[in-house]
Amino acid sequence: MIILIDCDNQPVSQSNRLFNAIQQKIGIVSCAFLVGNSHGEHVKTWGLNTRKKFPSAIIDITVATNRKESADANLIMKMAYVKALFSIDSVCCIVVTEDNQIIAAAEILADDNLKEKRRVYITNLRNGNVKTSLPLLNC
Repeated sequence: MIILIDCDNQPVSQSNRLFNAIQQKIGIVSCAFLVGNSHGEHVKTWGLNTRKKFPSAIIDITVATNRKESADANLIMKMAYVKALFSIDSVCCIVVTEDNQIIAAAEILADDNLKEKRRVYITNLRNGNVKTSLPLLNC
């Protein structure tokens, strides 16, 4: 399973709650894409917490520039990689964000590649409320 986390708008204090829900409801994370802006501390802490919970996972950390929407653009580009994986494997993907552009990209990812949308989940650790046609992973 692959997880993509928008580290700028998701509280790292909720990482254990997220990771426990993933393990209980879906499985083990094999790859994590963690993206945030150039402040970087949230991204690094997300990386440490991910490594503790999923020690064998491949973890890709991207600290984007301070340019507006740079982190979001980076996370959407990571989805392009996930899209390529969907064509060769039955990969499950969780996108952790509250950002509408990233949610829209996840919906396109699901629509373009999947007969069953349930292979792409959305979750938002801040308040849980997101508008999407994709299934929600409640934590």
